[in-house]
Amino acid sequence: MFIAPQTPKRRKWVDTPWEQTKSTMKETPTPSLRMAMEIIDDAIARYPVDRDRIYLMGISMGGYAAWELLQRRPELFAAGLPCCGGGDVAQAPRLKDIPIWAFHGSKDKGVPVCRSRDMVAAIKAAGGKKILYREYKGFGHNVWTPTFSDDKVFEWLFSQHR
Repeated sequence: MFIAPQTPKRRKWVDTPWEQTKSTMKETPTPSLRMAMEIIDDAIARYPVDRDRIYLMGISMGGYAAWELLQRRPELFAAGLPCCGGGDVAQAPRLKDIPIWAFHGSKDKGVPVCRSRDMVAAIKAAGGKKILYREYKGFGHNVWTPTFSDDKVFEWLFSQHR
C-alpha cells in the first residue's frame, strides 16, 4: 500500500516559514498534518499493514512534514526519507533510533540546506547511529529527482524494519 496525501490549496503541512534556518515544533499539528495522521491511522486499522515496515517520505514542504511526523510519532515508522525539509532540532533525541536518510541540495534557495545539516548533526549528537545524509553538491531545490532515481535509496529503505 502507498499513501500520498496532499494538502488542500493554500495550506501547509507544517506551520513554519521555509526560509527560516530554525523552527520549533508547535504543540499541535496543523489541520493538514492532523488529516495525514488520521489517514495513516485509518489505513492501518482497515488494511493488513505490516506495522514493522511503515515508511515515510516527503519532499520540500513534504520534507518538513516528514520530519514533523517522525518527531510526533517515532514509534510508528520503520524509516524516513525527508528531502529538502527541516525539523525541530530540539526533538532530535526522539529520532536517534529511527533509520533516516535525509537529502538536500547544497545550493537550495527554497529551503536553507542548514535545515537538513542541523537535523542530522542534532540526531548524531543525541546518539543517533542510524542517520544518513546525502548533500548534492551544486544542486538547488529539486534533489528528489536524483534521490528517487537511485535504486540504492529504495534498497536501503525497504531493508529497514521497526
